[in-house]
Amino acid sequence: MAQSLPIATHIFFINNDRIFLMRRANTGFRDGEWSVPAGRLDPDETITAATIREASEEVGAEILPENLSSPLVMHHKDERGQRLYFFFICTKWGGELRNLESDKCSEVGWFDFSAPPSPMIPHIKEAFEKMRAGTTYSEYGFA
Repeated sequence: MAQSLPIATHIFFINNDRIFLMRRANTGFRDGEWSVPAGRLDPDETITAATIREASEEVGAEILPENLSSPLVMHHKDERGQRLYFFFICTKWGGELRNLESDKCSEVGWFDFSAPPSPMIPHIKEAFEKMRAGTTYSEYGFA
């Protein structure tokens, strides 16, 4: 039987060695932990289009496709099952980043790479560290 993996995209907004993070709230998944703007693909949507849409919906960013890095692809497994995640870095965008989903996010902010807030969702932290090291593929949660 063929397996269908949920697919989601994540955006690391980076500005002068600082990263933009969001604290999850009222979602039922890792509430209180820090993450990045993210979301699942809509039907017939490309990864790039989903990334741009999620950035606009969640934080008001206007992104051009050429301003997204090459992605890190992560095959992820946790208590919910397996997923395929795409992580992008964006260093150039239009608009001021702000919390547009206060029902799902209690606060947002800019943090130094060397002192990220805690707790951070583990696979988000892992992806960021892998991307900073130049990795393009990761398997996380299978150990």
